[in-house]
Amino acid sequence: MEIATNSKNNASVALLEKRKEMMIIQDALQNKRKNFDNKVDQLKQREKNLLHHRNELTETIINLDKYIKENDRKRTQNLMKVKTERMLCDKSENDMQNQIREMNQKLEEKAEKERMYHEYCLIFTIFFRSLFILFRRQNVSRLFTKSSIAPI
Repeated sequence: MEIATNSKNNASVALLEKRKEMMIIQDALQNKRKNFDNKVDQLKQREKNLLHHRNELTETIINLDKYIKENDRKRTQNLMKVKTERMLCDKSENDMQNQIREMNQKLEEKAEKERMYHEYCLIFTIFFRSLFILFRRQNVSRLFTKSSIAPI
């Protein structure tokens, strides 16, 4: 009986030890489950944060794309404006050069006419001086009597 008691005690002790081991293993398993659940929650939170960050980046990219397209549109518009202004400036410059040429030509023509007028006046003056000298030397009455022109 003692052996039976001993064997019962040993079986009880072994059972208690196995239960104790099982409790330790269950606690460890429970801790692992908690750690795993915490890790899953952390990963879910991280995934949520990454998704939020991804959405923010997508929105930022969309806004940057709009900004770039708007800048390209403005750049193209400004290039067209600059091209038009250059064409207008070139046209204005050509018009001014043509006007300057025309004015120079008119000035040259006027200068030529004035030079011819001065030559005419000089010739006219020389003619009248010569005529005056001629009248002075000769008798004016004799000149008018022989000619068909009567004195005034």
